[in-house]
Amino acid sequence: MERYDLSGKHIYPVSQSASMDESQYAQSVAFIKACAEGAVVDEGIFSKDDAEISAYVANTVLK
Repeated sequence: MERYDLSGKHIYPVSQSASMDESQYAQSVAFIKACAEGAVVDEGIFSKDDAEISAYVANTVLK
């Protein structure tokens, strides 16, 4: 991510990892924000529920 100019781009983190917990997800989002200088990074979603993730994508990414 550090090699690309992501200025003005929107990033929507999504995790459905069975091995990750919410604190690890928060660390990942913080890492993305630090690496993607100039990008707009949404808080994203951490969920194992397919319907919840689909609703997030429909209501944020695809809007």
